[in-house]
Amino acid sequence: MPSRLRKDVVVTTHIDFLRSLRPVGQGAFYTEVFKKDDGTLFTVVYDCGTETDSSILEAQIDEFKKEITQIDLLFISHFHRDHISGLDKLLDGIPVIKTVIPMLPEQILTLARVQNLLQYKKEAIDTDDIIKELYLSDETSGRFGDLTVIEPLDYSDLSGEEKNDVLGQGKRARNGSSVGGFESLWEYVPFNSVSIPDQRAIDFMKGLKDIEGALDDDGNLNVSRIIHGCRTKVMALYKDVMKGADENLYTMTVESRPSGSLAKDSDPSVVREARCLYTGNFDSAGNPGLWKRFSSIYDYKAFGMVQIPHHGSKHSWRKEFLKGNPRRFFISVGTTNTYHHPDFWVVKDVCDAKSNVDVITEKDGTGQEIKYWIDEVV
Repeated sequence: MPSRLRKDVVVTTHIDFLRSLRPVGQGAFYTEVFKKDDGTLFTVVYDCGTETDSSILEAQIDEFKKEITQIDLLFISHFHRDHISGLDKLLDGIPVIKTVIPMLPEQILTLARVQNLLQYKKEAIDTDDIIKELYLSDETSGRFGDLTVIEPLDYSDLSGEEKNDVLGQGKRARNGSSVGGFESLWEYVPFNSVSIPDQRAIDFMKGLKDIEGALDDDGNLNVSRIIHGCRTKVMALYKDVMKGADENLYTMTVESRPSGSLAKDSDPSVVREARCLYTGNFDSAGNPGLWKRFSSIYDYKAFGMVQIPHHGSKHSWRKEFLKGNPRRFFISVGTTNTYHHPDFWVVKDVCDAKSNVDVITEKDGTGQEIKYWIDEVV
């Protein structure tokens, strides 16, 4: 039975709201669909990729596309291949109205591209083309619709040179501001976690210039050479720069929540249950400064649903997420992944707090659908 938002009102229209946590294994594919009585749809996607069996993701995409005619809001948390590998198929034949991405420094974007190329080799070429289209081309093909880029929190404090180094076409939006939603009933609030400058990314770029063939004559990343020619040297540089640190340099989280007017007229317990935080690979563990910035944007104690970051990695987990006692956590993870995700102690923390945890794998039956019923008053 769907939970009902709005109470004690004269109802003129019913709106069905379906939040789907789709079973794609080691990746992420989350969708939200609003459907009015007259058949009008509003569709939202947060990430679309996997490094598990691609045919499973493709089947989920095909199923989703049968239900929709367009994507109104597409959020891309970050550009690791396991979060974007399905975008080409998702967007084939389906128009996108708006895509929201994090604004990124050139050094971090380059490091993110190299991460994909080193890990996935030829399989990363299609996702690298997506990154280049969104950040490095003079104009996109139009398949991503209108672009909105989310500024880092410290953007206004950057020097002119540092601002020029930050990439992302399209309309700029401040961190923590709503970037749209469904009519006046629902809104989406992103947070770009990138830090500027990032010394690891700066050191990596310096080292890359000394590796013959890694960059072309124009100073651009030489994709084919990194895959085939100088991969060993680039890998050694990468390991030296990262020094075993977690590889998540940035993520754009997004809160999905009822608007203020809808929340005011609804049962507070249902409003809290409906507020969902999508975290991508958000990594604030060991970084109290980043957590402070994050909690200045979000009332994290008000979330009813929280995606456990980075597939349940212990390197990205903070127990502060438990302080609000969310009713429900969820993780997307592949059953055969080699990263030991999800971490035992992360899951134990959640269970000890008596919160539910949904483990979304590639297996049938592990996906979750959460339904709400919104009463619209004209």
